Amino acid sequence: MKKLVATGNRVIIRQKESSNTTSSGIVLQSAQETPQALVVAVGDRVQGIKVGDTILVDWARVGAFEYERVHYNIVIDENILAVVEH
Repeated sequence: MKKLVATGNRVIIRQKESSNTTSSGIVLQSAQETPQALVVAVGDRVQGIKVGDTILVDWARVGAFEYERVHYNIVIDENILAVVEH
């Protein structure tokens, strides 16, 4: 099985599903709610973030790509705003 590996100070993420999604798949985003992301892969120069973490990111500075028909996002570690602790 192929695996995505982040390089340097990059983090590969997937946007977490919002609980405010209509039956047709339209996301109703609250103006005050920042979408959360799940960390899929972490580059070797990233500290304090690990695979499986839930994070908040500056979505204006996030790139998007598709790999094997799955949508991912990629962000540089300095654009991660916070780790969500449960």
